[in-house]
Amino acid sequence: MKINQLIKSIQENQNIEVVYKNLWSVNFDYLKNGWIKGITIDNLNENDYLTVIRYANSCYTIVILNKNHKNYKRILPVFKFIMKLRIKDLKSRTSFYRYFRFYFKKYENYSNKQIDYLLKSYDLSKAKDFYDQTCLFEIQRRKEERLRRKQGR
Repeated sequence: MKINQLIKSIQENQNIEVVYKNLWSVNFDYLKNGWIKGITIDNLNENDYLTVIRYANSCYTIVILNKNHKNYKRILPVFKFIMKLRIKDLKSRTSFYRYFRFYFKKYENYSNKQIDYLLKSYDLSKAKDFYDQTCLFEIQRRKEERLRRKQGR
């Protein structure tokens, strides 16, 4: 089954939200208990906020976010934003500022320095660190996917 066929069949399952072709959301309890056919994950920890699967023998990797995680509503917007970026934008220092302005509309006219001041004043460094780590994760995921495509796997 090709990836597009898999997505079509998955979309019929109301327990899985296909955000993008390579970003899905599901309650990990459903996965762990085997209630979702077609997806089996060994050593899945229902306390994790994400897992990555490789579809069959294809080069595609799919990031699955845990809808039941306490920070899911904070994590999803970061992934939605990052997964639309080009690699060069993922590596850019300014992409966080664009993300911040996009999701926090009341700060859309703030300069980078003003946003930095907010981050320091309200101790939001963990949010910036999470964003940066997620960018690195996405860069690595794409790199590995590209390598598998070149190798024909």
